Amino acid sequence: MKTIGIVAEGPHDFELIAALIDTITNEENSYQMIQPEPDMAGRFGNGWKGVWKWCETNQGRLNTYEVLSDPWANIITHAPQYHGIKIRNRPHKAKRTYEGLISVVCDNWSDVVAKCPQAKRFDEDVRRFLIK
Repeated sequence: MKTIGIVAEGPHDFELIAALIDTITNEENSYQMIQPEPDMAGRFGNGWKGVWKWCETNQGRLNTYEVLSDPWANIITHAPQYHGIKIRNRPHKAKRTYEGLISVVCDNWSDVVAKCPQAKRFDEDVRRFLIK
């Protein structure tokens, strides 16, 4: 078991990322939410802008990462599926919606990786850094 820090847009994204890392590594790890801060309104704020500010402050300039502002509004809510995964209750960022999405994504991770370049990159990075 490893302890892993996660920088995410919000608590639901944190839960999805943690579940995916456990799926990829095939082990249960311990996670620390680094961003957003627990009160969601800390030094960097929350959402994509909070992630961007945190990364710029802590890692330098980001040139090769996805730069779409608010992917939820610009991608996910416009279609009933995201990379072939059915998303119920799309316009609502309800905890139940994310819980269902997390299990569907984890159960179909190999399909997601095959269809989504960002997921493939994430999978490769997790394997490179966490699996020895």
